[in-house]
Amino acid sequence: MDFFIMLASASSLVGLRGQANYNAGKTYEDALARYRVSKGEKAVSLDLGAMVDDGVLAENTWLLDRVLTHSSLEPINREIYLAILDYYCNPSLPLLSLTQIQAAIGLRAGHGSGLETIDYSRSPMLYPLVLQNNR
Repeated sequence: MDFFIMLASASSLVGLRGQANYNAGKTYEDALARYRVSKGEKAVSLDLGAMVDDGVLAENTWLLDRVLTHSSLEPINREIYLAILDYYCNPSLPLLSLTQIQAAIGLRAGHGSGLETIDYSRSPMLYPLVLQNNR
């Protein structure tokens, strides 16, 4: 297979309130890409920000404004999206490493955007991930 691309969402990385089922599905796609690459098969999971030219956000300006104002997702327009697909659909692209299979595109840093930054090491629910990452 020349390529295996899954369109996930950056919300699976940062979470969106009221979207647990959506976030879980997108996190599964990230894990599936990791599994395929670990078996020597091609895969990438594109964790994209807010798609602003197509889909529900393009059709609902109130929701688009809310997402861009109150989340850490950056807007992704059609031109950027097609450029991303052009890159990952290249059949001569070598097998990605396990650290490359989850492409996070369209995440805004917490500082300077009016968003509260999260100290994951202080969150009881996420602290085990910090410990695991430091091993």
